[in-house]
Amino acid sequence: MSRLVILVFSTVALGFHGDARAQWRVGASIGGFSSSTFDFEGSESKVTAFSLGGDSALVAGYEVSEAVEIGATIGFATSNLETPDDVSQTESSNGLGVYLDYHFNPGEDTVFFAGARLGSGSSKTEVDGETYGESDFASYGVAGGVKHFLARNISLDVTASYSFGTVESGDAEIDLTAMGLGFGFSARL
Repeated sequence: MSRLVILVFSTVALGFHGDARAQWRVGASIGGFSSSTFDFEGSESKVTAFSLGGDSALVAGYEVSEAVEIGATIGFATSNLETPDDVSQTESSNGLGVYLDYHFNPGEDTVFFAGARLGSGSSKTEVDGETYGESDFASYGVAGGVKHFLARNISLDVTASYSFGTVESGDAEIDLTAMGLGFGFSARL
């Protein structure tokens, strides 16, 4: 955790240089890959997922200088399963995150970045309208990637992330490790 704090403060300190041209960024994810490992009392489970337009996440950021951006993400997903014997299962989840990114080469057509991430969220499973399970999670981690500008204010974004966290479900506390690769687009306002 202390390394994450040092990274955050170093990023902020290094970022306030050059021309300050603060602007807003809004965007959305359009797909990605994730691999998560859950460890509960020595028993490990692994979940791998790929989506293309299936999971939604929105991002809003503010570039406090050319090199430093702070922002937030909000994500949500829902799925429904209907079985032949008329059992209906609905799974829904939501999450909120904050981030701090350092842009290594601002002003270029292709900008590389790295930064810190914090997040939390919840999920719920219902079977035939009754709650079957609920869980909450909290995570922290790092991410890096590239923003390739297709036009002056429009970019295609690719982000790789690695995070740790905890999932609480009922009385159980489960350790979480996750890696992801996501892609989306952004517009500068």
